[in-house]
Amino acid sequence: KIALAECLHTTIVNRDTAIVIEEDIGDSMYFLAHGYATVSIKGEQLATLGRGSFFGELALLTTTNRRAATVRTASLCEVHILGSTDFQNITQTFPTLRWHIESVVHERMGTLPANRPHGSFSEAKLEEASIAFIANEI
Repeated sequence: KIALAECLHTTIVNRDTAIVIEEDIGDSMYFLAHGYATVSIKGEQLATLGRGSFFGELALLTTTNRRAATVRTASLCEVHILGSTDFQNITQTFPTLRWHIESVVHERMGTLPANRPHGSFSEAKLEEASIAFIANEI
């Protein structure tokens, strides 16, 4: 059994620091354990992320590995980092996790897959799931 928590690297990031930068090549995704971060594309702020949110996943799901947005801390943050190889291993072991991550990507981009299962998770449930994964409950 693979434990996500064993694959994560934790770091503390100061306020007003870019964690990922739009168009950069990405090889990790991030889970926000504490604090807040803003998401912007082409300088326009689109969202604020809080505890349990994740980001950077799109670079791991596409062949270009490019970052779609800039994520900058809005406070002191504790961030868990999951590298590309561990991401692939975890999502092969837990395909439902990959589906949930892809669902969030579709929701963020405003496109939902036609075969979305009935009774799928809400954004709040996905954030709860992220927290549970961080807490090594998988």
